[in-house]
Amino acid sequence: MFRTKDRDGTGWLKSDELEECLNMVGVDIIPEDMEFLQERFDKNGDGHLQIEELMDNLHVLYQHAIHRDELMTAFNTFDINKDGYIRYTELQNILTFRGFMSADESRKTISMLSKYDRNKDGKFSYSEFVEMYLSDEFADTVTKRHEEIDTK
Repeated sequence: MFRTKDRDGTGWLKSDELEECLNMVGVDIIPEDMEFLQERFDKNGDGHLQIEELMDNLHVLYQHAIHRDELMTAFNTFDINKDGYIRYTELQNILTFRGFMSADESRKTISMLSKYDRNKDGKFSYSEFVEMYLSDEFADTVTKRHEEIDTK
């Protein structure tokens, strides 16, 4: 499939070729997904997705496609000022004001999750948020907190 869509034989897929490839396997792609793919999967940093990079990350892509609506809703909920980014303060405010965590717990959680802020600008882009949200670390934190709340 990859090779049939790599029409010019470069060994990597352009955006339109990647979109066709993903559509063939039933993944409907939107612009935010393309940004996520480029930022998340381009391991060698050359700006292109080689077959190895795509194959190594197909499971993440499918998770993202399955949970797209949930991810967009969560991102938009946390992006309080609607600037297209989730600042650490926005995330901390939601975790604290919704009663999910104490202020101290939310600071610790954000400190732990800050590693997903790849460019260290103090905010999460959509692709950084998706990577964080789909991580085992985030799931473990949320599950642990739910269990603590349920036992109170």
